[in-house]
Amino acid sequence: MEWCEAKDHAGVRGEASRLLAALIRHSRSPEVVHAVAKADGVRHLTSMATSEHVIMQNEALVALAIASAIDLEFMKDRLWEAELLPLLKKMLEDPEGAVEVKFSALGLICSLANSSAMKEELKSVNMKESLTKLTNHSSSSLASQASSLVAILSDTS
Repeated sequence: MEWCEAKDHAGVRGEASRLLAALIRHSRSPEVVHAVAKADGVRHLTSMATSEHVIMQNEALVALAIASAIDLEFMKDRLWEAELLPLLKKMLEDPEGAVEVKFSALGLICSLANSSAMKEELKSVNMKESLTKLTNHSSSSLASQASSLVAILSDTS
């Protein structure tokens, strides 16, 4: 975690964050997810999701989706503290954003929507509006995924 904050070494900082993402992605272990989250790793992964590099954005979003799928109850407060939902909304609305990043963001949102509490948080940031805009995207796969999520967020049960 110290390396994730190496102010003088952007390369070290980036690789340390990539290592956190890789630990989650490859272990798929609740113990690893808990350890990373307890050590403030969610903040670093969220920051990594804002990288200028698409591959780093995807790695961070996939790791956060996996962590959320493993233990959403444990992750939800940390995701909220890291201000992830406004970031996801911004990513979806970015007209210059890469389609693959939007896909990864949708995968994470899908994982989050499995919790009634997170579903309410998604509604509170008006995520449905951002998703609705994507239903007309030129990528039919992306549009279809967005439509599915709109339906999930519209479900009142």
